[in-house]
Amino acid sequence: MMSESVDKFELEAHYLYENTPSKNRKLRALLYPTEVYDAFNNLIEKGAKRPATVCASMLRYIEKIETNGFREPAGDVELKPYILHNKNKNKKRVSVCIPVELLERFEGLDVPTNNTLTYTLAMYDYLLSKGEM
Repeated sequence: MMSESVDKFELEAHYLYENTPSKNRKLRALLYPTEVYDAFNNLIEKGAKRPATVCASMLRYIEKIETNGFREPAGDVELKPYILHNKNKNKKRVSVCIPVELLERFEGLDVPTNNTLTYTLAMYDYLLSKGEM
């Protein structure tokens, strides 16, 4: 983990990932807009673990949706991931194994977005909380 403070999502993600047998994980190829991909890589270069970071972003987004429900974006900060997702046709791929239990929760969220955009929204929100965006 990184030397900075660790939040509850990172702890839960690390625990979940480390305690999920590989047979209960699925490989996912996530497509991120270039700006999100670059910020994600900056976090990895600082010592974050790729699967734990992706899982933490998913857990954070799940809690956000389950607590507040989905709402349409308002303001520049909330609109930015949508704009990045739509304008950037050449997305960059991140391949990572994710626990099936987490995938089912994440992909079962009641949100009016496709999976690619939902993963981008989750990672963008997470990177924003880390000061990377």
